[in-house]
Amino acid sequence: MTEEAGFFDLFSPPEGFLGSFGWVCGFTASAAVMKEIADRFTQGAGTFVATHRRHALFLITDQASGQIKPFEAPGVHHMTLGPKWAETFKGSGLFHAKVALLHFLEERPQGQKRPKEILRLVVSTGNWTRETLESNIDLFWRTEVRFVDRKPAGQEGDDEALADIQAAFGMFQAIRPALSPNPWQGAAQPDDLPDAGLARLVEGLARPKAQPRFFHSLDAPLRRPLLARFPTTTRPGTKADLLLMGSGFYAGGDPARSEGDEPQGAEAFLVDLASDLTSKQPKWPVTVVLNRDACQGLAEASRLLVKSGWQFFEPRFPEGHSSGAGKLHAKFIYRGKRKTLDGVLYIGSGNLTPAGLGVRRSGGFWNFEAGVAFPVKSKASPEVALPWDSGKRINLETTKLQFGELFHRSELFDGSCPISHFTLRETDEAPCLEPGWAEPETAQSQAVGVEARHSGGEWQSLDGRIELERGTRPPAQVDLRMSNPGSKHHMTVPVLGEAGALVLPELHYRRLEDVLDALMLVDQTGRDSDLSGEENDGGLAGTGSQTTTGDAGNGDIYFSRRLMAVITALGESQAGLRVDQCRLWAARLVEHSRSLKRTEPAVIKNLQEMQLNPFSHLSREEFMPVGLTSDDAGVLRAAHDQVAALWGLKGFDGFVREGQA
Repeated sequence: MTEEAGFFDLFSPPEGFLGSFGWVCGFTASAAVMKEIADRFTQGAGTFVATHRRHALFLITDQASGQIKPFEAPGVHHMTLGPKWAETFKGSGLFHAKVALLHFLEERPQGQKRPKEILRLVVSTGNWTRETLESNIDLFWRTEVRFVDRKPAGQEGDDEALADIQAAFGMFQAIRPALSPNPWQGAAQPDDLPDAGLARLVEGLARPKAQPRFFHSLDAPLRRPLLARFPTTTRPGTKADLLLMGSGFYAGGDPARSEGDEPQGAEAFLVDLASDLTSKQPKWPVTVVLNRDACQGLAEASRLLVKSGWQFFEPRFPEGHSSGAGKLHAKFIYRGKRKTLDGVLYIGSGNLTPAGLGVRRSGGFWNFEAGVAFPVKSKASPEVALPWDSGKRINLETTKLQFGELFHRSELFDGSCPISHFTLRETDEAPCLEPGWAEPETAQSQAVGVEARHSGGEWQSLDGRIELERGTRPPAQVDLRMSNPGSKHHMTVPVLGEAGALVLPELHYRRLEDVLDALMLVDQTGRDSDLSGEENDGGLAGTGSQTTTGDAGNGDIYFSRRLMAVITALGESQAGLRVDQCRLWAARLVEHSRSLKRTEPAVIKNLQEMQLNPFSHLSREEFMPVGLTSDDAGVLRAAHDQVAALWGLKGFDGFVREGQA
């Protein structure tokens, strides 16, 4: 178990920075936890998506983790293993690595040519789920490097951290082509990719000057790089007298024989591992931390290991936490001093099993894992720093260890879907959704057995593009159902605009006054409404405007009065924006005005008959926020022009100011 604040702090930006993009991988992940992670990372995921029209985090999991659908966790795009994974990864095991590589940008750069940047690497023993937060014991490690003008700032420890980051970036780049289709993988320009800023920063680095502490098992098991980071002799002056190993899983083949002293299975694996870790060292007692009611192969193997001086302990849970409510899930190896934390520590995703770390011989079966091994030195004891309590030794004469439940893997997220997204096309006849095929040249054959639906409609065979009724709001996502022999796989893919930007779940506003409330929310809080949840037709309860609808019986005067009140208030709200809020405000003005085209047709018709364009009023200099760059001013004016064109008001004059005639 980890403290919740500490867990989410792994993704929180330093003061003055905001998350820009990140790769995250794990065996499993839940929508609720990823939603909170994305919100912490961006300081408002709904606002980030509405402003940038893209996701902030690309999440990769094993197929055993069900898909997190678009906008279940705003800012997160979920991928899994695609058909090419078997060619990329030779180990044939689970996708089990738990890593995050994050890119942060300075929020308000002061004077320099480019914003300062930060790259952060996180290695976890736990998945991105509630169990990691609420019940299990897990460990985390992170390192980061600050950049000025795209160059490392030269802080102490940067060489090792840069080597770690480059190794992790290389891992994500290597597995990327073997994942389920990515809507942005066909971007015409590298700068159009969501991770362009992160990639540019890492690819501009010189070759690492240090051995990375981070390692993974894409090409070979973790065992060899792990042992390479545990030198055969400790550094001069250090007297190591403790080998401490902990894992949530200890399966390792056949259990030990009922008679005889030769190690087998889990026992043999751990004996070999301990021998390799203590080579050329005195043979200390090996200390093992385990879940006594779920320790798999050690339930039988422990009785022979005890004869060799091995000791077994229950995990130490945080104060106030009941050990019955969770399990040791952390995977760690510490070799060093017993009284103070002084030695080498491994933490990672790889359990202390042949599948988790690999065996002495090359080849075989192993999981895709990642970990980090590094020197540690602290006045605190290993018992304080690690989930071990020397007072919780298990007496095997009075306590029988339990095997626990076997692990059964299921496939919940099929990565072979031939469609990565749909593109919204505006045609002269009616808008349509055009499927984005992973392999366009074989689209016709891929479409066989694929059904689609959107906006709560009926399933229909996907024969080509999906026609939309004119005047209806476009969906932000499409559900797919693929028929395979004996099963049906479901997946949901996002809808993109023609420029590759996400189509958002439309926040449907019925009145002009509702739009004013929503845009004033941006002005007052700097954040947007929540994008998560189902698309709906409900409006927002107003909190900012004091306008009233009045009496509709006054015709043109009524519509003009309402519009004048809203436009005047919007001008004041726009003028008070912070510079960093302008792009979000502009994006939402266009979105909400598109909604009003359907819900306030009488107002729009009245404007057309009056040949009046009130949005030119917003483009006046006195209603522009103070301190805008020419680029940001251009974004606002472009939004005003876009709304005017959307409502059929382009070319009409704006309001006449007093004193002008």
